[in-house]
Amino acid sequence: MAINERLIDTEVAAAGNGGAGTGNQEEGLILHLDANDVDSYDGDGSEWIDITNHEYKPAINVSEHFNTVLYNGTGSSVTVDAGFAPDLVWLKRRDSGNDNYTLVDTVRGANSRIFSTITDGELTNGNFSFNSDGTFNTNAVSSQSKLGANHVAWCFKAGGAAVSNTDGATTSQVSANQDLGFSIVKHTGTSSTTSIGHGLGIAPELIITKNTTDSSNWSVSGSVGNLVYGTNKIQLNTTAAATNDYNEVLSANGTTFTAGGSGETNGSGDSIIHYCFASKRGVSKVGSYEGSGAAGNKVYTGFEPAFVMVKATNFTENWIIYDNKRSTDNPRNEILLPNSDLAELSSTNYNIDFDGDGFTINSLQNFVNRNGINYIYYAVAKNTNETSLIPDTNLELHLDAGTYSGSGNWLDSSGNGNNGTITGATWEQELGNSFDFDGSNDIIKNSSLATAFRSQTTLSIEAWFKTSAGTARLTIASFSATGDATTDLWLGFYASTNTLAFRNTNDGANVFDCRDIGGSNLRDGNWHHVVFTADSGGTHIYVDGDEITGYSFNYGSASTNIVMPTDLNQFSIGGNTDSGGDQWFMNGQIGQVRVYDAALTAAQVRQNFNFTKNNYSNGYNGTINGATWNSAGYFQFDGSNDEIDLTAVQPYSSQSNQTNSIKSITGWVKLDAGTRAMLYTISSINSSNDYFSCQIRNDSNGVYMQGRDGGSTNQFTDKATNSAPDSNWHHYVFQIDGDEREIYIDGVKRTLTKDNRGTATDSSWISYPSYLSSVKHRVQKGRESSAYYGTGKISKVKH
Repeated sequence: MAINERLIDTEVAAAGNGGAGTGNQEEGLILHLDANDVDSYDGDGSEWIDITNHEYKPAINVSEHFNTVLYNGTGSSVTVDAGFAPDLVWLKRRDSGNDNYTLVDTVRGANSRIFSTITDGELTNGNFSFNSDGTFNTNAVSSQSKLGANHVAWCFKAGGAAVSNTDGATTSQVSANQDLGFSIVKHTGTSSTTSIGHGLGIAPELIITKNTTDSSNWSVSGSVGNLVYGTNKIQLNTTAAATNDYNEVLSANGTTFTAGGSGETNGSGDSIIHYCFASKRGVSKVGSYEGSGAAGNKVYTGFEPAFVMVKATNFTENWIIYDNKRSTDNPRNEILLPNSDLAELSSTNYNIDFDGDGFTINSLQNFVNRNGINYIYYAVAKNTNETSLIPDTNLELHLDAGTYSGSGNWLDSSGNGNNGTITGATWEQELGNSFDFDGSNDIIKNSSLATAFRSQTTLSIEAWFKTSAGTARLTIASFSATGDATTDLWLGFYASTNTLAFRNTNDGANVFDCRDIGGSNLRDGNWHHVVFTADSGGTHIYVDGDEITGYSFNYGSASTNIVMPTDLNQFSIGGNTDSGGDQWFMNGQIGQVRVYDAALTAAQVRQNFNFTKNNYSNGYNGTINGATWNSAGYFQFDGSNDEIDLTAVQPYSSQSNQTNSIKSITGWVKLDAGTRAMLYTISSINSSNDYFSCQIRNDSNGVYMQGRDGGSTNQFTDKATNSAPDSNWHHYVFQIDGDEREIYIDGVKRTLTKDNRGTATDSSWISYPSYLSSVKHRVQKGRESSAYYGTGKISKVKH
């Protein structure tokens, strides 16, 4: 399984109902529109973004807005470099059970300390300083700079010096960072309900508040999981579950939040500080999940976290913080408890993994994964917008079609002068930067790189490619000797496989030969990232950021070391050998090629993939027409003219994809009063009798797939139920598997009633209609001619 892990495998869903229950799989997923995912829609745009690969590169470098810093105490003032000018620093001595967590921010002032573990008001003898160069200085107290002790500082960037905010009835002092979704708000309490400006531009989902004048509990309010503004609260300094309190933070919108009369959040004349958090796509996430009591509980954030803070809301338990500096690799099992002065705890019982798109909880502990318990969390991404690819120390070649000038050779931007000589291959700029190879004689060559790799035993070859060429042998990249008909190191496709292959020979003698690495079809007309590495430990192959394992060799094995001959003289892109023999020319596109004289690690492969992925998107984005997004995580359709238009990208072409390969259309639907919802339709613009649709109807027609080709004679209607679904959320899968059409509702495979067959057969998934004219692809619009529209709520549409 590569990046996507959320599509319900209908075999799993059908386990106990005729299915094998083999595990979650998403092979074949080409469209994923998920209104509940900040990667897909965060409420600030007009596009519903395709997150097929579930990776989003934000506009900011996250490490310039949040950072975890570790440092050693000196027994006196110590200078700490956050990497940027922080506005909130949260400190903890890790090896002590007697030192509080200290919070210092620029709004209250550097010398003013508050403590998340206790109820005390603010202390103003901190001897702390924020420096103009982005560093900060702690004082000599034990909790901040104990001699020889280990310390951690979580550093957040807000908006610098506070500014006066008059958006609410009560003027506030605000330092806001809308890119991170974080602001610091200070106001003077009124003891009566009042609105307060927060500066985020969107509604905060979590607000952590402390009355810094009085001794009082920390108050945490929000609109996440079962933590609801105006209904309940939790406390940062205690283990308590959510308690009913109607007088804390009552509500929040894009400009203000409303504080009730509680002394903790609005005590008369008191100085009140609020730390406000909102989700920002690919950067930060305020979310919730339910404990499973079992390992493998996956939580999706849309990014790989650098920081995760968790609290059970309906169970008495500690707050927990994980980060990627105290635990640098999976599993992460060093935890700190911001409500307790305990020292850092470490145990395999606390294990969670930070994944490329979230975190997986393998711990069974009550504080993070008790069965049936609700948890909220706040997560910040690691640096997902690298300022460069991996460090260039070992980079020998970097050819990027995005930097090609359109004339002459393909220039090597690594600084090593290994330029590519272009023969036949044409530069494609309009449809995404790449070189187009015609499968006949197109090739790009370089000799100096090959000379440099003579006798080399360690290397990495990295490339982006796209092809749909049948069963031809295709070359992505190769090393060979001039005049030698046998390639010495080759990466590409063998004739008999749709997956990658690679081999190494030494003057004609096979060193290793792997003709099928397994995995899914990579000749699917989509962009894929491949990295081949070799060193003294053998070979590795990575596809779309993940290592592929378990493949077999005709000769040698994965542990066999490469042999690069002393007469090596040619490096080729898109062709096999320099001359003679079968040259195995590429039929497709190649966008980027990089070669290293080192073996990239799995983390480095992932970093390069993350950095370049958005340059090679398959781009199935939907245009929103009328439908409105609800922050609860869905799109609302009014049944009048609301729809999502996918015509421009067409994840399924009307005719070319009428094959017997498995295809699935899935989504969550909640019907309002009305007649129907449509997860997907393909329809002619000229005839109301030419269409294919997947429908959920609020009448006796129930749930069904239907296709028509000109009328009732040539049509099919496959019904999963003849009764109307209730008005609750339900998950639907419309699947075409070979000659069979299948429908699952809430994971259960239904027996289909095949009505109105006409002359239609089950020979292909949409044999009918044949679409006599151009077609439209939609969500929630049933036909183009004599149009009807769906009603209700839809979320998490995947193809």
